[in-house]
Amino acid sequence: MRPAGILLTPLALFVALATLGQDASPSIHIPEPSRGDLLEGRVTLHAVVQAPPGAEVETVSFRVDGRLLGDLTEPPYQVVWEKIDPLRDHLIRATARFSDGTRAYDLRSIPVLGLVTRATVLGDEPDRVLLGVLFLDSRGEPITDVQPEEIRVYEDGRRQAVDLFRPDDRPLSVQLLLDASASTQPYWTALSRSTRLFAETLRPGDRAGVEAFNDRSYELAPLGSPASDIETATSRFHDWGGGTLLYDVLSRSALMTVGQEHEGRRALVLLTDADDFGSALNISDATEYLIRTDVQVHAAVWFPENQSALGTLRRYSHVRQAHRALERLVQGTGGDQLKYSDYPLEEMFLRIGERLRAQYLLGYTSYSRKPAGKQRVIEVQLRRSGTHRVRYRHRHYGGQPLGVFLAEQMSAGPEARRMAATQAAVLHQEPEIVQALIGNLSEGDDVLGGLALEARRALLHLGAVAVPQLRDALSQSDEKNAGRLAQVLADVFVVLDRRGHQEALEEALLLLGHGDRRKGRRTLQNLLEQDLLSETRAGLARLLSTLEQEAS
Repeated sequence: MRPAGILLTPLALFVALATLGQDASPSIHIPEPSRGDLLEGRVTLHAVVQAPPGAEVETVSFRVDGRLLGDLTEPPYQVVWEKIDPLRDHLIRATARFSDGTRAYDLRSIPVLGLVTRATVLGDEPDRVLLGVLFLDSRGEPITDVQPEEIRVYEDGRRQAVDLFRPDDRPLSVQLLLDASASTQPYWTALSRSTRLFAETLRPGDRAGVEAFNDRSYELAPLGSPASDIETATSRFHDWGGGTLLYDVLSRSALMTVGQEHEGRRALVLLTDADDFGSALNISDATEYLIRTDVQVHAAVWFPENQSALGTLRRYSHVRQAHRALERLVQGTGGDQLKYSDYPLEEMFLRIGERLRAQYLLGYTSYSRKPAGKQRVIEVQLRRSGTHRVRYRHRHYGGQPLGVFLAEQMSAGPEARRMAATQAAVLHQEPEIVQALIGNLSEGDDVLGGLALEARRALLHLGAVAVPQLRDALSQSDEKNAGRLAQVLADVFVVLDRRGHQEALEEALLLLGHGDRRKGRRTLQNLLEQDLLSETRAGLARLLSTLEQEAS
């Protein structure tokens, strides 16, 4: 081992001298290329390293797009990067490992050289299949030089004609899901640095958020937060303990994420011990929701290899099974799973970020005769010598709209699945969704409990969109359901008025009256004859008074 060294080029020497007398914390810096530089041809990468007091530099490594370029043990710390692909952006990472066990990182994002026109790919056609595909070599490093002629794609055993294959540069929406059960608390001290490094791997235009979960969920940073908020989000959390609703959280996150993000890629980055405790949904439910919504899961998993750390053999066996089950789920969505026993926490988050950037977008048109909604199994092969792995979504469901699927889930089946679909319905406006929600209003003995309560919440959130079908259902309902329908219809108008949504209120009034505002007002007046909650009755009376004054 040698002390930290510097490369004595004028620029590197200037950077090194400028740091003298400053903070002696461990660091590594790539003085060139700078962030945003356009590169072509053959480039030499340099690094300036500062070891912590009393420690020495053990190794300095350079990676491009997750692939190792060089591992150096003595200065000068430089490597030559020769194969620059000008048609894809690149992520350069330098890592310094020190004798005291600490590490330091520096990242550089290099844009595409020149102007490259990318076709907008929505994938909305019923038989159009789009896959995010990751190729890994025997060391688990991304393969980024794959050619279209090396790819074979099969659906239900039949080869498909691939008509789209390119680096996947679609905008990414990614949610960090952090297990906050008691068993993961020791790892939270390193999370701020890990989440900051992950945020640095994102491209301009990508969006990220942070959520913690145990037997509850805690939004620490909403989707679209800046990198600084992603870094500090975990430092504000202190509510560890409770159960681990892993499968419930994965299911809800998949359904809610796709409702917010209709274009681009969607991913969940999960930190967990892989154990679920208390979920109403099971792992099969979560897997189906993730695959139907095309949301990838990448997992950083804590799993002690030492049986004594887990106590009894029975407990050890249970955790191993949970770990393997989660790995199957992750790989079925097209993601990958890394273990804490193999990498430090910040290294796992960096590698996940690098893998998300190294993916390809693959597309083909399915000519299967199976009806929409029926499972179709996908296989992607890489035809080249050597050992490699391919990560991709293992199946699709024939272009069935998610709204139709959710409506089916709300209408029949286990209550846990009906509840999950009903809660996700707030982000969907298809007529099938509204009709299923109205059907769920009749569930149970109380409109303020169970499925009926969740359906009411969703209909209130949809607002004016739900008015025509609520109106028609009320006109055709029997005495038993008329009260509930009238209550929810009146609540829609009261909530819109209370929140000051005047344009939506005007739209709802026209829809209620079949395009006639006065007829809509009379229908509202008739709702006062129903057995409404006192708060709703008072709010509706105030709204009608205002409408009467405006009319006069």
